[in-house]
Amino acid sequence: MKQVLIIDDDEEVAALLSRFTERIGYSARAVHTLKAARSLLQSIEPDLILLDIRLPDGSGLDYLPDLKAKHASIPVVMVTGEGEVNLAVKAMRLGASDFLE
Repeated sequence: MKQVLIIDDDEEVAALLSRFTERIGYSARAVHTLKAARSLLQSIEPDLILLDIRLPDGSGLDYLPDLKAKHASIPVVMVTGEGEVNLAVKAMRLGASDFLE
């Protein structure tokens, strides 16, 4: 079964994204910090990562280049509740596959 890793500090948003991905046939794992994501990515290789831009221990945008360097084949979709064109452009330039507001 394909697996989606959700990195979002908002537990309600993470739960909603988890239910949605499971409803369409994927398994979902959710973490709420970059530290937890880094740790989990040492033991799993998800098929897709949904990455929030603002997290309590850093910026998803700042983490994206490192994430893509270590896991180049995994598509990363940036997620934010505060979509701005400049954020979307920056995310795409840094290697995001898509940007969801």
